Amino acid sequence: NTDSKFYGRDFIAIQDDNRYFIEYELSQHGGSHRKIEITKEIYKDARRGDKSISDLFIKYNLYHLDVTEYDI
Repeated sequence: NTDSKFYGRDFIAIQDDNRYFIEYELSQHGGSHRKIEITKEIYKDARRGDKSISDLFIKYNLYHLDVTEYDI
């Protein structure tokens, strides 16, 4: 872990200047990843290290961002 990147249980929280992202592996065949932009509040919460990606999606209702448009 660094000041700008945190490796959580099943995600990576990333700070890029004043933008924040969360990246996670998809469970589909081929193991692709998805990267979505999040708020600073979510980033700080993710860095605490006590939540999974599912916990963050539930707490912040991020399901509308879980779309193929953000696949990397």
